Amino acid sequence: MKTLPLSTGDTMSVLGLGTYEMPKDEVSQAIRTAMNSGYRLYDTAQVYKNQKEVSEGIKATGIDRKSVFITTKVATSNQGYERAKASVRESLETMGVEYLDLVLIHWPGAKGLDLQSREHKSLRHGSYRALLELQKEGAVRNVGVSNFMVGHLTGLFEEFEEKPQVNQIELSPICFPRETADFCQANGVVVQSYSTLGRGLLLSEEWVQRYPVLKNLKNQGSISARVLKWAINKNFCVIPKSITPSRIEENFSALSVDLSPEDEQALDEFPVSHRTCWDPNTIL
Repeated sequence: MKTLPLSTGDTMSVLGLGTYEMPKDEVSQAIRTAMNSGYRLYDTAQVYKNQKEVSEGIKATGIDRKSVFITTKVATSNQGYERAKASVRESLETMGVEYLDLVLIHWPGAKGLDLQSREHKSLRHGSYRALLELQKEGAVRNVGVSNFMVGHLTGLFEEFEEKPQVNQIELSPICFPRETADFCQANGVVVQSYSTLGRGLLLSEEWVQRYPVLKNLKNQGSISARVLKWAINKNFCVIPKSITPSRIEENFSALSVDLSPEDEQALDEFPVSHRTCWDPNTIL
């Protein structure tokens, strides 16, 4: 498994399993399939309400905990120093683990505030301070953020000497925040991509018929594997979500498939710009 170095000295697999909106009763089997395929990175969140099932699914496989990388995220309702710290301790208890490999601040904003409220900044910085303290205690090995754009990161860098290890953002051929990705990589922050497949749009038959590069990738065997490869080639980590065994295995094949320079360029120049998830640029 190819890995990416984190600024703490830890490493993180370039490909993991996302669990967003994964039904609780489907989690265990999905993780078992993923483990058998070679996955060792698993991404959950407080707001997904499946942290316990993810942890139990991992334990049920019998794979050594030290070989597995577990990520969770602090919910917007837990933004701020005290709430964030308490929520991570609760996540540790819920999951029955002594430490988490990575904890992210899920969103730059706090629940219940106006989008342009100045409180967002002070609260997310409080959350970040809490994560740094938990990191020093050993409860969290790596700290990071999610959906932070350049402005959010700049504010963080101005207040804290310690930079996050990871920034998880929506990133795909149809939503490529290049400025943020470049800024992260220039500052030693690993970029982790979610919705890399455009929430399925890039796999839809309508889009395959409309865009020649997708038809070409399908003719080679797998669109998803090669789009994931596109991101991996840029030293991004990807966390595609699926509960379907064949799809889980197909996504993992991204590590072994080839992507031609021509196809890579075509994905770079994809003629659609479309964000499929929430826009963090709306948060001050």
